[in-house]
Amino acid sequence: MYLDTLLEFSDSQAVTVTANSTNIVDLYSGSPQGQKNALRDVGTGDDLYLMVQVDTTFVGGTSITPSLQSATSADLLTSPVTHITLPTYTTAQLTAGITLASVRLPKDSYKRYLGVVWTAVGTYTAGALSAFVTTDQQSYRSYANNYTP
Repeated sequence: MYLDTLLEFSDSQAVTVTANSTNIVDLYSGSPQGQKNALRDVGTGDDLYLMVQVDTTFVGGTSITPSLQSATSADLLTSPVTHITLPTYTTAQLTAGITLASVRLPKDSYKRYLGVVWTAVGTYTAGALSAFVTTDQQSYRSYANNYTP
């Protein structure tokens, strides 16, 4: 699987409480044909997939619910739109090495900034997640909660 670091939301991000992904993608930057302020298409052409993986086993807390959101502000607070909401994963399901999801991005109208929001219930003392967009799904998958994209 190939990974474009510009489409990487979290790279082993420690998530202790509700938080946005470390990286927020600006869909205006690098627009094709040098267009200024032209929103890049997301989900058109080749299928793109949101991958979410557990890198470090979680300790403490109760659960985490990941969601892919876009908004008109980089903090994802202004006019947010939720494009994907994954199931709620309990602490027992958040073990290192597991792929929580591999979900095709919908062909939606995305706002300028795109990122993952990690909604945590309780406070974690350990645990890290990775989330990124890729064109290649892994051939092996282990879904917590029996989630099937």
